[in-house]
Amino acid sequence: MPLCGLGTLGRSSLTLGASTGRRRTRPDAWVGVAVGNGRMIRHVTKEASLVNQKTESGGALLKLVVACVALVLLVRVALNAAEFPTAQDSVASGERRFEPLDLSEKSELHNVFAIGERLMSGSEPTTEADFAALKEQGIETIVSVDATMPQVELAERVGLRYIHVPIGYDQVDPHAVGCLTRISKEIDGRIYLHCHHGKHRGPAAAAVLARILGTLDADSARGFLNAAGTDQDYRGLWRSVEHLQLPAENAELPPLVSQSEVDPLSDAMSRLEHALTDLAELVREDAKAVSEEPETLASADLRENWASQSLLVEEGLIEARRAVRGDADDELRKAFDQAIDEAAAMRLTAQPESEPAKPVSVSDLAEAMKVRRIKLEMSCVNCHRDWR
Repeated sequence: MPLCGLGTLGRSSLTLGASTGRRRTRPDAWVGVAVGNGRMIRHVTKEASLVNQKTESGGALLKLVVACVALVLLVRVALNAAEFPTAQDSVASGERRFEPLDLSEKSELHNVFAIGERLMSGSEPTTEADFAALKEQGIETIVSVDATMPQVELAERVGLRYIHVPIGYDQVDPHAVGCLTRISKEIDGRIYLHCHHGKHRGPAAAAVLARILGTLDADSARGFLNAAGTDQDYRGLWRSVEHLQLPAENAELPPLVSQSEVDPLSDAMSRLEHALTDLAELVREDAKAVSEEPETLASADLRENWASQSLLVEEGLIEARRAVRGDADDELRKAFDQAIDEAAAMRLTAQPESEPAKPVSVSDLAEAMKVRRIKLEMSCVNCHRDWR
């Protein structure tokens, strides 16, 4: 009987509203609380039984007192569980807490998602109408993870704050996680996170922040990345979300700035250099591993790994091209276009898109990748010679 009474109490007076930022208590939540705290309940029941056995001659009054004590303890356990959810239990495993938003009538924003009550992600706002549309959605702070400098003045014109945390396609790096952790502690109000198209880096950063805030868990964060269209080939972004590593409790968190001090083009070129070096090492190590059996065929996993790393090189070139100043010579942009085409050809050498990959040995595929990489590097050398 006491448990039935508790169920009624939970439905009528202890359901928490979404505006509090706390978890809603479902009608069956008291059952979950009872199960989750089974040891406490069994302990209380056992103690009550022992007391009853020892005091059968004491009459009904003592039995009533014991029952009341047990009821009070059960209520306190349930209240503690309902009122103070932790980051780990503030969202049920895999629970969908995101939805797409259509802001196309008033802006050019696309691939926009709401994540819980506080977060949104999508494409880069570029016009005053875009910023005004975000303002109408209750956004107070915009976080850009793109390499290009954010349009701070345009945002401030409609009363929005910008925070710049540029990341690459390889991971949400520890510095960025530190910035997002600081944002979770210091920034109030609704937040919009974006990259360029709102498909890869922006959603990854938004998922990390959502996990820090307890809005998404690992399963629901994966669901969000899939919905946003984050490419599985950007494995580092997925790993950053799935295996989130937070800063130490006493770590000094990075400052939050409206424009990163790193020059976007220099930053993009640095990331590109690392991606190209990593690709060369990956191909060399995989080829070396089967050097004693040169006819070993390239597996689907190996081809996928090489293509994934080649994609990072391709995207690095695209980012570098976007970071070129608006008054730069058109010939420089053409040089980037040529390099991007070479990188795409290298990726397709590793893993064709339009037709099944033909069987090829690891050594032959490595040699083909080496030829493509050298052509790309020569393109870069020529560009540096002419424009650096």
